[in-house]
Amino acid sequence: MLFAAIAVIVALISSCSKYPGFKKAENGFYYKFYVENKDSLKADSNFVLTMQIKYRVNMNGKDSVFFNSKDLAKPFQIGLQKPQFKGDVYEAFAMLHQGDSATFILGAKDFFTKTAAYPSVPAGIDSTTKIYFDVKVLKVESLAQMKKDAAAKAERLKGEEGGKLEQFLKAKSITICPFWIKLPEPAFDSR
Repeated sequence: MLFAAIAVIVALISSCSKYPGFKKAENGFYYKFYVENKDSLKADSNFVLTMQIKYRVNMNGKDSVFFNSKDLAKPFQIGLQKPQFKGDVYEAFAMLHQGDSATFILGAKDFFTKTAAYPSVPAGIDSTTKIYFDVKVLKVESLAQMKKDAAAKAERLKGEEGGKLEQFLKAKSITICPFWIKLPEPAFDSR
């Protein structure tokens, strides 16, 4: 009976995570998925993630937000790179699929000095400080596909805009040739 009670207590203590609800990855960072789409397209090197992302640190019981993509005019995009060190944020991002929503907890010092290339860590951050990445992946696409889509969009816009330019020039009686431009009379007022 005593042995069973001790076994239960040991199991309870060992199952308690330093960060409740989070799992620990092989390389030491913690993660928690809120939505996980394992059947969806997975990020890989030479892929671009379009995501909502916020990163923050908790100092003295308060969150300090360093970046929030919701403040940007355009969606946040990041190319997935090979991790450069153990616990690199790119290791966390490599776990993501299109449609996933997750939080990753990593070492803040390494992120700021190695990944973000800050000359020094921000005030109040030391080797024990953790940084939280809250992410929601909107789209995962290969760099090649992204370039192909951008070229197609540029060609479509070129056709649309070219047509508008032709209509404008015709309406204003402006002729453009490779070596000269003929403006309708009187083009300039010489007074």
